[in-house]
Amino acid sequence: MTPPEPQALPEEGPSLEDVLLRFRDFLSLKGLRFTRERELLLAAIFHAPRHFEAEDLIRTVHERNSRVSRATIYRTLSLLEESGILQKSLFGHNRHFYESVVGRHHHDHIVCIRCGQIREFDDSRIEAVQIEMCERFGYTMVDHLHEIFGVCSACQKQEATGGEPAA
Repeated sequence: MTPPEPQALPEEGPSLEDVLLRFRDFLSLKGLRFTRERELLLAAIFHAPRHFEAEDLIRTVHERNSRVSRATIYRTLSLLEESGILQKSLFGHNRHFYESVVGRHHHDHIVCIRCGQIREFDDSRIEAVQIEMCERFGYTMVDHLHEIFGVCSACQKQEATGGEPAA
């Protein structure tokens, strides 16, 4: 029997209003205010590409003529990560990317080390092996990250013809 193919994941999730409410509640529990700047940042993040760097967000916010400081952006990213709305991952070359994880199914990543393309996938075989390893060593799994680094087919073709990596 042929094993099932890893599945690409759909691009669905909660509404902006749902995420705003969750963040507002989180801030309230911490005794922090939900400011206009935080609302603007959360809206920009909600409409950002699936994976983004802090510098991308800073550029987007400043292009919209917002006066939100870099410090506020970094503090808000940290709070969003702490609240469970964002997850930060290190995808090689010391580059941290953020992605929204609210209302999304757990998934893994495969990253091209040449062009930086990030693909999300879910494979039940990988999940089963992780559970088996935890059982074998007497662990209770709390969380995990699985990231594969390689060279995508487009970059392989470019390299074979002596061209630049795909973008």
